[in-house]
Amino acid sequence: MLDYWKEINKLKVLVSLDEIEYNRLYYVRNPSNLNDVTENIKNINTVLNTHDKHWVATPVWSVLNMHRIKNIMEYFHKNNLFPYAYYINDYWEND
Repeated sequence: MLDYWKEINKLKVLVSLDEIEYNRLYYVRNPSNLNDVTENIKNINTVLNTHDKHWVATPVWSVLNMHRIKNIMEYFHKNNLFPYAYYINDYWEND
């Protein structure tokens, strides 16, 4: 997929993240694997970091994770996802 994306002139990708704990993510998005998701995000970051190619990570809020907002936001901060966070980047509001 990433090889294909490299060939596209203009690209925006939204990465939704429901959970940041291994077992919770597996439950919410079976059969998701947090290690795989994290590795995929790192790979996306290597390809989609040019002027015409962008990606953003955004939490998906639901009744299953609303009580964990602080933990999820700390994960975004710890993994340096804030610069790519949907809610603080007005780039995604206009096309």
